[in-house]
Amino acid sequence: MVWWQCVAACAIGLAATGCGASSELGWPGDGGTGHGGSGGGAGGMSPGWFACRDVSECVLRRSQCREGCGITDLPSAMAVNRQYLTALGNELCRGMTAACPAVNCGLPTVSYVAVQCRDSRCQAVDIRQDQLSACTASSDCHLRYGTGCCEGSCAASSVPPVGVASGFEQAVCGSAGICGYSCPASPLYYPVCSLGHCAAAQ
Repeated sequence: MVWWQCVAACAIGLAATGCGASSELGWPGDGGTGHGGSGGGAGGMSPGWFACRDVSECVLRRSQCREGCGITDLPSAMAVNRQYLTALGNELCRGMTAACPAVNCGLPTVSYVAVQCRDSRCQAVDIRQDQLSACTASSDCHLRYGTGCCEGSCAASSVPPVGVASGFEQAVCGSAGICGYSCPASPLYYPVCSLGHCAAAQ
């Protein structure tokens, strides 16, 4: 049994046994949305774990002990300097006394959460409400699969693409350089600028 195989429901359903008893953590100044701030630690976490100079130093993980089936929304995400990813996982799982049962994650779910290095700290952002998707016309937008530096599965049957603004790849890859491949244009979706943000439409 590996620790990332439990969904967030472990935190509630098995709280009595200690499975997932360490739930989501908020950060001062984040308004309960962005996680992984350097403006203050929680528990045994050091603010230095979330410090960065470039986005390539930052990674995402769930804000609960068990990683579940991936990050699908901003409240469940934490952004951390990749150098301290293991230390953060150990801290989130500190005091756990029972393992979570294996879970069938089913079909992949589209994620709109990306990682950024802003104000010298790693931050999780929802691209639908962020400058990463800001636009004034549909020509400002393009589609991609996933929010990481490299795209995820290019299969349109897996998850829908997300709409992003020009410069997205540079913003999420940083000094690591843009990934060497990109998915072909989707025959099922096209990019639009809607209410000031890029989106995928059918």
